[in-house]
Order: sequence, then C-alpha cells, then structure tokens
Amino acid sequence: MTIQSIFNWLRPSTSKTCGCTAEDGKILQQQTGAIEKQASIFAIMALQAKYFELIDLMENKDSARPTATELVDQLFSEEATWTKKENDGEDTHFSGEDGMLKFAQWLESIGSEGLYIKHVGLNPQIDIIGDTATSKESLLVFFSDRNSNINTLAIAEYDDVLVKNAQGHWRFKSRTLRLNDMTKWPVICSQIEKPS
Repeated sequence: MTIQSIFNWLRPSTSKTCGCTAEDGKILQQQTGAIEKQASIFAIMALQAKYFELIDLMENKDSARPTATELVDQLFSEEATWTKKENDGEDTHFSGEDGMLKFAQWLESIGSEGLYIKHVGLNPQIDIIGDTATSKESLLVFFSDRNSNINTLAIAEYDDVLVKNAQGHWRFKSRTLRLNDMTKWPVICSQIEKPS
C-alpha cells in the first residue's frame, strides 16, 4: 500500500467524522508528498549502495558476484547508459541493454589476482521530480595491490539520472563517472610487527 493510497483511504472518512476542512486536506496532501519524496530519496540511496556492493563483487571476482544479467536488472533501466570521463584519456561508454551487459563483463576484467578494490559513495545530493531524479555523489575507490604493496586512492564523482520502472523501483538511466585524481602510497602497516 502506497502513502498516497493511505491518504485517499483516510481522506473521505476523516473529513466526515472529524470536521476537517479543505485546508486540512491540503496540509495532509503536502505532508504525504514530502513523505513520498523522502521515501524516494532513501530508495535511491539504497540503490547507490547496492551499486557499489555489486561493483565490488564483480571487480574482486567474488564468488557471490551476480551474473551480468542480474547486475543490469538490479541497477539499470532498459535504456541505460554508463560513461567514464577521463581527465587525460579516452572516455569509456556503454549504452542500452546489450551495452550494459558488456559493462558488467568489463567490470570483471578490471580486477586481478592480489588486487582488492573497494568503492565508497559519499554525500549524495538527490533531487526528485515525479518519477525522475538526478543525483550527484562523491566517490572514493581504494585499490590495495598485495603484489606491489602499493595502495591507490581514486577520487571521483558520479552524475546520475534515475527513473522509476513499471514496478515502482528506482533504476539508473545514466551514470557518468568523472575521475578527478589518483594518489598512490606504499603499504607500511603490513610491515609492522604485532606485539606478542
């Protein structure tokens, strides 16, 4: 049951039994709209977190990783696009259902033996307009290479357009990744002996 259906169910009985005015109905409708908007923001934040979880599983070749089709179905709309914009390099772009399946396969090609990757999304700024939303989110990506003992931190941003699908679930219509900076530093913690 949606919040709007609860509002519709309550409105006739409330106005008859409690003497609520039309102004009370407007206030209730505004509050219902605000609650629905906040619910959408939480749903989009959950989708963004799921994206990073699944991307980590794919790039780390985890045994619990989804298939390419499962990844696309859980995250993207049918007409989705994903683009990585490089400061000093060539852009990477995937679009449409077939393109997004190739995106999932591309993710698996990023990881390698001894490399651990972790994505962390920060500070999402989400704007809801009906069944469409935009979002801007900061991204930190940690790369830990056990072979070279070098860690890398990538700093980036995502610009997103999201849509609600027929089932009422939010999905990415487009994700644009802008890579801002990468910093490397040697691993020293593993060289410190633990006290007995």
